[in-house]
Amino acid sequence: MVFKRYFKFSLYILLFLIFDIFVAFLNPFIGIYLFIFFAGAFTGSFWLVLIDRIPKNRSILAPNTCDACGYIIPEEWTLPIIPYILQKGKCLNCGSRISLKYPMTEIFSGILFCAITYFSSLFYLLYFVVILSFILLIVSLYKKVKN
Repeated sequence: MVFKRYFKFSLYILLFLIFDIFVAFLNPFIGIYLFIFFAGAFTGSFWLVLIDRIPKNRSILAPNTCDACGYIIPEEWTLPIIPYILQKGKCLNCGSRISLKYPMTEIFSGILFCAITYFSSLFYLLYFVVILSFILLIVSLYKKVKN
């Protein structure tokens, strides 16, 4: 059952990796930074989940839902940036506007990951991700306790 649930999502990730490998053969510099950008976008999406759900006492493993109607968003529409563009910033079910904070945070974190990698190294990027994730987790837990 779990395999069936995440099959489409895994297929999209696999297609992206195949595309990235193809781009890396054409131009290794672009292929590497494209991969790092989307790794940053996925990490930014995870940070949004931490910030959004922990203060509300919701599980970070629960499926994504529309804030307006509660519609459970299919896994293939939870990838960073691209589904927002394809949906034109609206919910699949009720048509309400999706906040611009989601794609902007994902784009910003992707650019930030590329900048850190370009100006320093992947080692510093790993430190940055771990430290910022812990800070966001602590801030989210503090908001939860405060409320």
